[in-house]
Amino acid sequence: MTEKRSAKIQIYEAFLKGLKEYFRDYENEMGSGLRKSTLSHRISKALLHSFPLSSESEIDYKGSDILIKNGKRNLLSIVWSNTYLTKDDKKRLLKADKDLNAELSLGISIFDRKSYILLYRFEQEAVEYVHINKSDFSETLIKTADINEDIEEPSLFKMKRKRPSSPNPHRQKPESS
Repeated sequence: MTEKRSAKIQIYEAFLKGLKEYFRDYENEMGSGLRKSTLSHRISKALLHSFPLSSESEIDYKGSDILIKNGKRNLLSIVWSNTYLTKDDKKRLLKADKDLNAELSLGISIFDRKSYILLYRFEQEAVEYVHINKSDFSETLIKTADINEDIEEPSLFKMKRKRPSSPNPHRQKPESS
């Protein structure tokens, strides 16, 4: 394993450990109406406990919602939302990844009322969608997609809309005059 790959794995493990701490301490805050910057500060504070003592964080820095760095070395860049990441969020994440040259860049959807977190992990020319269970932090790979195709995709899966085959029998017809 290369040194760069090994460092990426260590950063990812530190991220997971810090995220567990966040959910332990602030589990019910996501739907509380707090500003995103306040939540970003709390997430970054929990993450920093898992990184070397000399590490620090930046909030809303060059397209990244949270940046963890150690000296001049950018370790982790995060773009997060309490909904699915939009096309613009994904573009912002890719731009932050390029501009900040972080060792690991992640997108995170932290849903208030779901039992999982959706992680967008960018690896070379692909994006991996991973469900992380909030209770035990087990991971399930959901999908891998080409980055360029995925950016244009409005959601995780293409969904075809079905039209009802017959009119709704419970719907009342308007009365004619």
